[in-house]
Amino acid sequence: MRTLNSLKRITGILIILPFFSAVLILFFVFSGIFSVGCSGTLPGEIGGIGGIITGFLSFTILSSLIVLFIINRRMIGVLHSLFGIPAAALDKESVPHGDGAEKISASFSFHELSTVSENLIDMADAIKSRELSLRKGREQLLSIFNSINESICVIDPKTYRVIFVNNASLKKSEFNPVGKVCYKVFHNFDSPCSFCTNRLLLQRGGEGYTWSYHNPRINRDYLLTDKIIKWTDGSDVKFELAIDITDLKQTERKLRVRLNYERGLAACSRALLDHKNGIQNALKELLKATGVSRVYLFKNYYDEKKRMYARQVEEVCDEGILPQKENPLLNKLYYNELSDTVYKNFAKGTWFGGLVSEFSEKDRRILEPQGVLSILNIPVLVDNELYGFIGFDDCKREYNWTYEDITLLQTASGMIARFIESKRRQEERHLLEEKVHRAERMESLGTLAGGIAHDFNNLLMAIQGNISLMILDRNTDDPEYEKLRLIEQYIKNGADLTRQLLGFARGGKYRVELLDINEIVNETTKLFWRTKKEITVKTKLMENIGFVQVDRSQFRQVLMNLYVNAWQAMPEGGKLTVKTEKQVLHGTSFSDFNVNPGSYAVITVADTGRGMDKEIKKKIFEPFFTTKGMKRGTGLGLASVYGIVKNHGGFIIVESEPGKGAEFSIYLPVAGADKGEKAKNKEPAADTKIKNTDYYRKKSILLIDDEEMIISVGSRMLQRLGFSVITAQSGQDAVSIYKNKFKHIDLVILDLTMPEMSGSETYYRLREINPYVRVLLASGYSRGGIADKLLDEGCKGFIQKPFNADVLVESITNILS
Repeated sequence: MRTLNSLKRITGILIILPFFSAVLILFFVFSGIFSVGCSGTLPGEIGGIGGIITGFLSFTILSSLIVLFIINRRMIGVLHSLFGIPAAALDKESVPHGDGAEKISASFSFHELSTVSENLIDMADAIKSRELSLRKGREQLLSIFNSINESICVIDPKTYRVIFVNNASLKKSEFNPVGKVCYKVFHNFDSPCSFCTNRLLLQRGGEGYTWSYHNPRINRDYLLTDKIIKWTDGSDVKFELAIDITDLKQTERKLRVRLNYERGLAACSRALLDHKNGIQNALKELLKATGVSRVYLFKNYYDEKKRMYARQVEEVCDEGILPQKENPLLNKLYYNELSDTVYKNFAKGTWFGGLVSEFSEKDRRILEPQGVLSILNIPVLVDNELYGFIGFDDCKREYNWTYEDITLLQTASGMIARFIESKRRQEERHLLEEKVHRAERMESLGTLAGGIAHDFNNLLMAIQGNISLMILDRNTDDPEYEKLRLIEQYIKNGADLTRQLLGFARGGKYRVELLDINEIVNETTKLFWRTKKEITVKTKLMENIGFVQVDRSQFRQVLMNLYVNAWQAMPEGGKLTVKTEKQVLHGTSFSDFNVNPGSYAVITVADTGRGMDKEIKKKIFEPFFTTKGMKRGTGLGLASVYGIVKNHGGFIIVESEPGKGAEFSIYLPVAGADKGEKAKNKEPAADTKIKNTDYYRKKSILLIDDEEMIISVGSRMLQRLGFSVITAQSGQDAVSIYKNKFKHIDLVILDLTMPEMSGSETYYRLREINPYVRVLLASGYSRGGIADKLLDEGCKGFIQKPFNADVLVESITNILS
């Protein structure tokens, strides 16, 4: 019976074992299906394959159960044959064991088999339902991954193979990377990337790690988040989320560039506070802020044909960049040698720039030899005129400046323009101050020179008066007569010297007339050449130059002084060139002079002498300044030139450099033919011997002068000529005398310069007494200013001290006749 029970247990195990085997087989197969499904990329494929496999397995399990049932029945038959156990006993009866009433059922009916089969089918349905639920969850997970717009990638951290990528990754890739090695498919490397995070993640136990990366292959920037997670098959994988931050990076770079530019502008503004090196320092700050290779400033000029060109005046270069300041092309860069766009843009105040490779051949011809890849030029407008431009050259990269870049750099251009304007104003103010100071100095010197000349003429007058009296007392055959005439000539030479002083001080005009300037030039150059044949004299005279209003003798003196000055500058001989031309000037033609717009006759006297430096040029018109030494010059020649030209409404320009000669250009306003002014006084003839004084014996003259010596010698001269003389040493005395005796006074000789009551005031008081008073003005100063005014208002004549008896007689005769 024990053997029988053992056989029954064996038989039961043999019957149950296939069912458990089938269940295990089904579980492992299902696990394989799930693993395959999770490794795929398209969820639709998973459901089709799983359904087919499940159906196939269900059919296999049912077939196996039937076969096992048949085998079970066959085993019972075998046991009956071997051990003589009845089949019924193995099938239905219980065999007693020991003394108990225990029964072991050995029956395994078809009903029980069907129950087991139904349970197995229920299990299969449950497994299928579970598999469907897992498949749905898997599909939802993949759907979530694929719905994310950023790239997701799952990688085996040990083999580096790609397990999964989402749709966003597939759209950005030209092929499906699943199953391929990540460093080959993504970076085209032969070995793992040096920046790979796999080892780091494994060392950190899978803890998340966020980092940024720039992919040079596609020029994109990413923010990566890596983490070790459990995948669906239970393995450890690296989950990587890659967020494209390229636009963010670009915005960040733009903001950083803008910040650098703004800091550069602030530094540029501070640098321009230095009026000496402001521009150079500002360009250095702009170079630092922009990161380019070269920053420079060009300034516009005009050549002799009035063509505009630009010249590089300032430059700052980065390390390793060759300066271009000595480049001959950049020292005289004509705009017509560039494309039309350049100057048109500058004229409109617009920038010009971009990639040099896209420029015209004209522009590339200049820029490519310098190694320039990209360029930006911004015009500099000073006082609303094109001063030049600032430039930015990049020799390291091709760079397109953004609107924001250009706007900020235009601000820098404006700063430099304001700096140049400020510096220009300072220079103009300095020149104006120098001009005013010079004018004040010249005025002071003129006053001093005039005062000296006036006093000197009074002294000469005293000498001349006494000499004239001595001459009147002698016959021409007297041995002393010629000596006295020689002394008189010396007095005239002294008077000429004071006349030069007065020419500088007041530029007095004696006889203004309408003259052709070419006539005076021809006359003076021929006279000068005859006396100075060691130099070559050439004239270039423009025809129909027009007429000017000048005092012939004064202007003859001007030209002769310039000729002598040129001759003295050429001790070894040379060439003197005198030319005339006509120019139309505007109010802004010469900033150093108050030029009235109109036509001017220009007389230029040029020599090939030693020239002069700037310091000498500043002083040449000052009286008593000379470079010739005390024995060769008085320093009054050019001073009188300056005074006479100025008094004629003109001005004089001097151009000279050491070793290159000198050029004096006199500008005189051209007058119309109807504006000529007749000479107010005929120049009296000298050396006229007075033979008869009876005509004057009945004439009475009031002589007014504050100088006692003039009163003394003047009264004796007039008495010697036969006049009755009344004297007064002040204006007040003269008015008092004239008020009482005006009916008996035929002529008044009036000194213009007197203290307390001036000569002009005295004249007006005399005219109140007698509107027909006849007055001969006398002065140690030259005629002009107040003298001309009094002559216009009724005075009959003017006589300059010192004068001799001949000149005095002629002047009195002209008035009394």
